[in-house]
Amino acid sequence: MSIAGPFTFPLVDDSGLDLTQNSLRVLGFSVASQLFLQPDTATTLKWAPFPTALTTPAALTSGVNTLTWAGGLPLFTAVSVGAQVSGTGIPTGTTVTGISVTVTLSNAATGTITAPLTIGAQVMVGGTATLGSATITGLAPPPSTSNLRIGQLVSGSGIPAGATLSAINSASQITLSANATANASYSGASALTFSVQLSGALTSASTSATFSGLNSTSQLAVGGAVTGATQLPSGTLISSIDSVTLTLSNAATASGTNDVTFTQAQTGTLSSGSASVTGLTSTSNLGIGYPITGPGIPAGTTITQINSSSAMTLSNPVTGSGSQTLLLPPPSGIIPSFDIHQYTSFGFDPSTQTAGLNGARIYFFVVPSDWPATATQAGMTGFPINPPGFPYAWSATGFGVMQPNNPPNSPLFNSSYPPFAISEPTIDSASAGGNLHIDVQTVDGFTFPLSLTLQDANNNPLGQVGQPVPSNGVDRAGIIGAFKAAFPSGNAYSVLLYGNAKDINGQYPGILNPGAYLADSKNSQSPLNSLWDTTLTTLFTNITSLNMIGDDQAWYQGKPATVGASNVLEFIGYTDTAMTQSNGNKFHIYSPLTPDTSAPNIQLGAGYQVFANDGVFNDSSVNVLIEQNVSTSPTPVQVALGLQRDIVSALNRGIALAAPTGSTNRTAGDTSYYWGTESNWYPLELSDTGTSQVQNQFSLFMHTAQVSVPNVGNVPIFTQPPAPVATPKNLVMGQAYGFAFDESPVHAPSNLQNQPTVPSKFDPTPAGTSVVTLTLGPWGKGQT
Repeated sequence: MSIAGPFTFPLVDDSGLDLTQNSLRVLGFSVASQLFLQPDTATTLKWAPFPTALTTPAALTSGVNTLTWAGGLPLFTAVSVGAQVSGTGIPTGTTVTGISVTVTLSNAATGTITAPLTIGAQVMVGGTATLGSATITGLAPPPSTSNLRIGQLVSGSGIPAGATLSAINSASQITLSANATANASYSGASALTFSVQLSGALTSASTSATFSGLNSTSQLAVGGAVTGATQLPSGTLISSIDSVTLTLSNAATASGTNDVTFTQAQTGTLSSGSASVTGLTSTSNLGIGYPITGPGIPAGTTITQINSSSAMTLSNPVTGSGSQTLLLPPPSGIIPSFDIHQYTSFGFDPSTQTAGLNGARIYFFVVPSDWPATATQAGMTGFPINPPGFPYAWSATGFGVMQPNNPPNSPLFNSSYPPFAISEPTIDSASAGGNLHIDVQTVDGFTFPLSLTLQDANNNPLGQVGQPVPSNGVDRAGIIGAFKAAFPSGNAYSVLLYGNAKDINGQYPGILNPGAYLADSKNSQSPLNSLWDTTLTTLFTNITSLNMIGDDQAWYQGKPATVGASNVLEFIGYTDTAMTQSNGNKFHIYSPLTPDTSAPNIQLGAGYQVFANDGVFNDSSVNVLIEQNVSTSPTPVQVALGLQRDIVSALNRGIALAAPTGSTNRTAGDTSYYWGTESNWYPLELSDTGTSQVQNQFSLFMHTAQVSVPNVGNVPIFTQPPAPVATPKNLVMGQAYGFAFDESPVHAPSNLQNQPTVPSKFDPTPAGTSVVTLTLGPWGKGQT
């Protein structure tokens, strides 16, 4: 099998912005592949694993074996006992031997305290204890067992006093140091609690406390509860971290502020062919899901069990034997962004990076020079936003990345991330051909122009998506101006233009997708949230049937029914076109007006569920899966979600009720065939404000809007595919994302299998693609 690539991704700034007042930055990561963009050369970036070390400035004093940071370590960094320490003035072989932290508490002590205090209790509300057994089973997140650490105190019904966590057997099972004294099941009313006891020193009437004996600086955090002494008022929390002191195994040999690097490493004993590692110094700072590297450790290996204080089990058998140095990543950190004028490209070669790049996200930021350094928005306080960076932390499923709200807020409100646009690449593994799949994502809104242009190794053009390149006069100001003209003040969609006209480089911050707008509960009374009510009532109560095709290629017929007070479409699957032979599947798809209470985010309203493709259109609960044929592939859950996808897509495209829905002249799949015909989509004009027939006008704008350019004419805001399709109102559709499921039709008629690609996406890129240029398009002049 031939392997695609290698791929080069040049980063081009065509914004025209004043670089003395702005910086343009790129940040990229893949949660599934555990890779992120980082420097390769002085001018290029590469996709590489997360580092096993973190570096931070520290003040050294010659002859002193402690390092102290006033105010604590930089946000989202953590250091553990046993970490190797290196840097100018640090002797070779130095490690961290102790950690102490001084904090301010929310309440003053009523007396002097020197006894151990209980810190930061974690509560799990699932799990079962069995009399006479030290094993707890059936644990479920949140939090995940990856957040637990060997040696933590464990308390709860049936747990003897002083019991500690001695092993983490899996994502759902742990072992304690003592047997349970009774059978117990844990719930919100009777939880299982994990906590840490630390030596604490407090003076009467003081809110200052010093804790020593920490295994990691991450054991203390602002907001953590402190209990365990009668001299400490109930409800006492950590208000601030005032200083962190690390004790080192060797004294510094020089004075001054130098960069110091901490590497989390341990020596362990391997046995070739076995997944067990023994002889570890300590497992108190290790968690399930942590990646681990070292001699004899296969790539992609993670920790699956913490067996004891000195042993663990890995996800892969090792290939080496004997004592080896094993490296782990810092438990948390920051994914940085990079100036695209310094780092002008990145690459990926599937023939050498054979595992591929799975579900990556690339963020492009425009950062005004006066943008705040850190966020103040609730839930993001302290996040780095100038320059932008994303905090991450390891978990049982790899690592979690804390991403911004999308699109970001106006700077005149609580500060958050500056404007960004997103591209999403996936590169198949070498064994699957190494093909590149990549898009320009506008699902959550439009913030600034971004384009993908493909070329082969000889610079021959192979295609383009996004805004046109060259721009032909299409710029950000023109796109926002076209939106204002299409949806003037008073139109329900006009509120999607957020912020103020002069907020960022003399322009609005951007245009929100209606789903993103309604995701903010303060907008729940918007007319957009009731826009679909009449259509939904008709669809779920007054039609005869929807004849659809499932993703399992079976025939499905959905008819209105009721379940309690809820209106549903009851779908039965059939193996024959006469729809008489059941395939064993029966599903209830709920109306957003009377939703399944188990569906996600239904409290945000019916309009939100339609625009955001969420709620009852993202519902895999048992209330949906009435009867299942579990022997089929795809699974019944996947088939039900596919039916929900097709229904909500038809709603957004304004054709849910335009397809055959009556009782005469019907055939199997006729609804799906109508919905899958692109020339049927968006039967209304942008100016239509009716309620008896509605469609997602934001999506129509993204697909069909044009900018009037002097001496050029009307230019589409998104690139149009070869042989584009027009709507019934003769509006030619370009490639864009107007909503989450805005993909090419899955179940089109057999004579329309080669319809134009719908989203701004290559899936995959054409054979021979070698260069993928990502262009940040023109900004244009400010708005008034």
